[in-house]
Amino acid sequence: MGYDINLTNLDKLIKKKLQGITRMEITIFDLIIGLIAIISLAFNFFQFYKEKINRKKIDDQRRLHETILLSLFNNMNEGSKSLEDLRRKGANESTISESIIRIINALRIEAGEFLKSYYEKEFNTESSSSKVLSQRKGKASGSTENLELIEEAESITMAMREVVERAERYIFCVGGQSREDPYLNALSQRVLKGDVRHIRVITGKNIKPSLYENMCKIFQHAELGYLKDDKYGGFLVTHDTVVSALYSSTVPTLEKALIIKDENTASDFRAYIQDLLNSSKKPLDKDFILSLCDDCSHEKQST
Repeated sequence: MGYDINLTNLDKLIKKKLQGITRMEITIFDLIIGLIAIISLAFNFFQFYKEKINRKKIDDQRRLHETILLSLFNNMNEGSKSLEDLRRKGANESTISESIIRIINALRIEAGEFLKSYYEKEFNTESSSSKVLSQRKGKASGSTENLELIEEAESITMAMREVVERAERYIFCVGGQSREDPYLNALSQRVLKGDVRHIRVITGKNIKPSLYENMCKIFQHAELGYLKDDKYGGFLVTHDTVVSALYSSTVPTLEKALIIKDENTASDFRAYIQDLLNSSKKPLDKDFILSLCDDCSHEKQST
């Protein structure tokens, strides 16, 4: 009788232990399933966010590519009409051939800039630019109607802001002395629209706080490079305009600027700036840009 009782108790004890083990296994299993569900949800959320960012980048690139390709197409159409007008007016062979060379070289430089920037194709646009410059004759490149000398800082700032606001496809800059808020604010707004390609080659050992703030705003929308020497000039170049800063050795602010309104000249200067970018230090991060700003004490303390 006692033997049967012991067997009964043992059987109950075993069943109790088995039930406990089963409950523990189910709890661990549920925990594993829960963790997998959380990881899966987080991964799906990350993928969704990543796809959203990629779609935005693709849309921005598509709009910019469409703008540049449309520009090439329109320039070809304009070139074709120009040559047809010369033919109807009875222009001689030399004039027509010079026009053909000028049109083809301008288109080649523009296409080269596009391929260099987005597909890392290398072309010697600098040498072709000098050839184009030497071949140009006539009113388009030699007339003083396309040149304007502006004096006084306020007038220069207004003119540069206007050039930026009406820019199409390109805003290329060289230099590190820009400090005028109206111009830099207009530049930020224009670049953040996302329909122009913006290059800034910073030169020299010191930039102003206004320029640092501008580059922080447009950091994700700009191609930035740095050259230590301050010997390359100060330029603002769009699709059809070049603004050359004429700095004084005695006055700290910009007091004179030469504005050249000519698409071919602007194309040459863009090729020059592209070559400077290719040979510059890049990519840049915000900490490096901040290190160039001696007067940015507040920003340096916050970092």
